[in-house]
Order: sequence, then C-alpha cells, then structure tokens
Amino acid sequence: MTFGSDVIVTLSGAPPQASTVVAGNDSTVLPAQPAPAVPRAAPATIPGAAWEKAVGKKENSARLERLPEGLDLVSDVDEPVRYDAHRQLLLYRGFMCHGSYLYLRHLSSDLAYLSAVDQLYVASANQAPSRNARGLLAGVGFFLVALASSGLWLWLR
Repeated sequence: MTFGSDVIVTLSGAPPQASTVVAGNDSTVLPAQPAPAVPRAAPATIPGAAWEKAVGKKENSARLERLPEGLDLVSDVDEPVRYDAHRQLLLYRGFMCHGSYLYLRHLSSDLAYLSAVDQLYVASANQAPSRNARGLLAGVGFFLVALASSGLWLWLR
C-alpha cells in the first residue's frame, strides 16, 4: 500500500454496532468504536449571575402570590430578578432600564405578574440619590448661602 491510498468508509446500511473498513482491495468488518462524548457547552449565563452582580444595590419588591406556570426566573432570565416563594415577593436589584422592563413583561401574560413587574419598574426609578449627588447638593447649597451672605454684606456696607 502507498501513502494516501487508504479509505475508511462507514456504510449507512451497516448495523450500528459495526463499520466497514476498506483498504485497497481488502474489506474487513470491525466493531464500531463508541462515539467520543461531546462535551456540552456551558450555559450562556450562570443562574443567578446577574443577581449576584447586583449585590449592594437597592432591592425593590412587589407582592406576587405565585410565579406564572412555566416561568423560571433562575435559569431562563439574565436579569437581577428573583421570586421569593416563602414571602410571596418578586424582587429586583438596582435600577431597571426600559429594555429590562419590556423583556420581563414579555415573559408572561399573567396579570398579577405584569402588575408586579410594573411596580418594580416604578420603584427602581425612585432610587435615593447617591452619596455623590448628596455631596453635590450640599456643595451647591453652601455656595448659594455664601453668595447670599456676601451680597447681604455688600448691600449693608
């Protein structure tokens, strides 16, 4: 035999436990090797990854007696949202952007669920100002008081 003349053919009509190997003029039936296990791809998102990333952000809640049938917020949704069945609360961490709101609303047509998502959307928009915003407000207030005091001093002089 010369290099490149070997041909391996698996016949579709052969039983699944055997394959046919043809090399030159010889024909031999050998037992089929088990197919190597194909590793499964990891899920695109780890359940709860978005929830864990939002640790430390304000947590908003809305009353919801039960999740709609077939809705799995743990593994199907990449949003910082959870359902606490014990307390019957739908929870969302952080600010809910409009895209997230629309995405969560399209997961179910259950009216109680939609109402809870609406409540979470509004509650997440009413976030308390951050420390930076409070510091800016304090600075602007101090500046205005100093400006008014200076104006009063110049007027009374």
